[in-house]
Amino acid sequence: MTMPLSPGDVFADNRVVSSAGVGEFGENYLVEAERSEPRVLTVVTSAVDVDMQSRVAEALGAWAQLEHPGIVAVRRHGVEDGVPWFVTDRIAGRRLDAEPLSVGEVGAVIEQAAAALDHAHRHGVVHGRLMPANIFVGSDGPASTLRVLLSDFGIGAAVAGSTGSPYAAPETATGPATARADEYSLAAIAYQRLTGTAPTAPHIAPIGALRADAVNLDPVFAAALSDDPDLRYPSCSTFAAALTTGLRGGLPDEFTPVDPVDPSTVRASYPSTVATGPPPGPWPPPPNANRYPGPTPRKSRRGLWWVLGAVAAVIIVAVAATTTVLLLVGGDDAKPDTSVSAGPAACVLSSGKVYCWGKSAQGLADDNPAVTDQPTLVPDLTGVSVISSDYDVDLERGNVCAVSRGELYCWGANGFGQLGSETPTSSATPLMVAGLSGVTAVSTGYDTTCAVADRKAYCWGDNGDGQLGNGSATGEVAMPRQISQLADVTAIDTDDGTTCAIAGGDVYCWGRADEGQVGPGNTSDVVTPTKIDGIGKATAVTTDAGTVCATVSGGDAYCWGSNSTGQFGQEGPSSVSTPQKLSGVADVTDISTAEGSTCAVDGGGVFCWGANTYGQVGDGSTTNRWTPAQVQLPK
Repeated sequence: MTMPLSPGDVFADNRVVSSAGVGEFGENYLVEAERSEPRVLTVVTSAVDVDMQSRVAEALGAWAQLEHPGIVAVRRHGVEDGVPWFVTDRIAGRRLDAEPLSVGEVGAVIEQAAAALDHAHRHGVVHGRLMPANIFVGSDGPASTLRVLLSDFGIGAAVAGSTGSPYAAPETATGPATARADEYSLAAIAYQRLTGTAPTAPHIAPIGALRADAVNLDPVFAAALSDDPDLRYPSCSTFAAALTTGLRGGLPDEFTPVDPVDPSTVRASYPSTVATGPPPGPWPPPPNANRYPGPTPRKSRRGLWWVLGAVAAVIIVAVAATTTVLLLVGGDDAKPDTSVSAGPAACVLSSGKVYCWGKSAQGLADDNPAVTDQPTLVPDLTGVSVISSDYDVDLERGNVCAVSRGELYCWGANGFGQLGSETPTSSATPLMVAGLSGVTAVSTGYDTTCAVADRKAYCWGDNGDGQLGNGSATGEVAMPRQISQLADVTAIDTDDGTTCAIAGGDVYCWGRADEGQVGPGNTSDVVTPTKIDGIGKATAVTTDAGTVCATVSGGDAYCWGSNSTGQFGQEGPSSVSTPQKLSGVADVTDISTAEGSTCAVDGGGVFCWGANTYGQVGDGSTTNRWTPAQVQLPK
C-alpha cells in the first residue's frame, strides 16, 4: 500500500476527498459519504505487526457494536492489505486537552463521559486507554450545552497498551484494562482538569493539598484513584455523581485556576488502599412529601399510594402505584426538570438524574422484602427526561423505567417480560430495552410496559386483558412490539389492563373494557386500538382502575369509564362509556387519575376530587369529593 493517499484515491472502497492530517494511530482522510458531509477514514499504520493488526481489528469490531450518543460511531471498518482501517463521522468539537472549562463544565464532561463508558462496559467493551486526547467536547443547540464524545475504544490499548499514559490505572502495567481501570482514567482526567497536574501513582497528592477549596473532594478521589480496583466506585457514573455532588458543595462554578503545585513537594498522599471503599454519598434528601397507604383497590391488584407536595418551586401532584406526574411550574426559581413518581417504589427525577427509594431496586423483584429508606442515585443513568414506576402491593413486585438520552432502561420484576430485555430474569439494576431509539414517553403498570419511540407506540409484557394491542388477549411478549395501527404517537399510558395513547391528536384505548373505558359498545376485552370520539385533539391522557381522562387543545378535559367515587368531578352513573366534559376546571394543562381520585393543573392552580379516604383530595377533609376542590399549596 502506498501512503499517503491523495484526493481521488480509493482505499478499501473509500474515495478520498482530502487529507485530514496525521493522528495518534496513523493517517486521517476525509472520504465521500452518500447524502451527508464527508466522513473520516483512519488508516491504522501504527499497527506494525500481524498480532497488533489482529488486536486492532478485534477492537474495531467491538467498538462498532456500540450505539450511544456519547460514543463516536464506527460506520465501516476492515483490514486492507494487512492494515486496519475505520470510518467515523466528522467530530464537531475540540479535544478535551485543548478546551478551557469551568468547574461546572468539568462536572458535566465527566458525567457524560461516564455514561458513555458505562454503556460500553455493559456491552463488554473496555476503552483501555482513556485520556483527554480521545474525549471531544462540543456544543449542541442554541443553549450551547456541552456535548461529549468518546473515541478510540480499544484501539490505543491494542497498539500501545497503557505505556506512556499518565492516566492509566496501576494494574494495567501487568494486565489488561478493565471497567474499573477506565474509571481510574476518568478520575485521573478530572483530577488533572481541576488541579492542572495529572496524578502520579503510587503517591498521589490529595486534591485538597493542591487547592484548598477542593478539600471536600478528597474522599471521592481517594476511592476512584485507589490502587485496588475493588475499592473504586462500582461504576463510572457512580464516581461522576459523587464528583458533581462534591463540586456543587465546594468549588464555585467559575474560578481562576490556581497555579499547579508540584506533587513532590506535598508530603501527604492518598493511602495505597482505602479501608472503607467508596464514600456513601452525600445523596440528596427525600422530597418534601407525605406518603399515605391507601384503601384496598376496587378490583385491581394494587393498593393506593399518594403524594401531594412541593419540590423547590415546582409543585408536584403525583398519583401512584401507577405513575402519573403533574407539574405546576412557577416563579423565577422554578425547576421544570424536577418530577416525582410516588408509591412503594418511589423515584425523583432531578437535573437528568434519577434517585429512588422504597422497594425500587432489589425490592422490586418477586417477594423480595428489601427496601432502601433514603433516596439513592440510580447508577449509569444520566440525561434522563422521563420516569415511570409501578409496584403491586398485593403481588409484591414492581418495575421502574427511565428514558436516558433517547434510550429506555427498565428494572425490577420480569415474570411477564415487562423489562423488554433478552434475559428472562428480574434485575435490580437498569437494563436497556433493545430495539428502541428516540424514546420520548414510557409507562409501566400491571406487569405491562409501553413506550413511544420515534413517534411509534410499542408495548410488551403481560397481555391478559389485551393491553398490548396486538390482536389477542393471552400470554405475554418479552420484547417491544410495535402497535402498527398507530402513527404520529405523542403519549401513552397503561395500567390495570387498559392502555391508551394519543396518535395524530386522537385518543385510542384498548385492553380491559369492563367500565366503558374503551368506548361505547365495548364491555369485554378490546385487543386492538379503538378511537375515542367526541373530545377533539388531545394533549395528555391518563388511565387507571377503569377510568380514563384526557386534556385537549383549548384547555378542556374529559373523563370516561368508572365514576364510582366521583372521578369525573360530578355525580352521575357509576360508569360511562362516552367522554364527559369536566366542569369546575378550565384551561387544564395536565391531568392524573388513580384508584378513584383525579387531579388537574388548571390555569396555574391544582384541583383534586373523587375518593378522599386518606385526604388525597387535599381539601382538609376525608370525605369523598364530587366536585373539584382547589389544593392550597404552600407559599
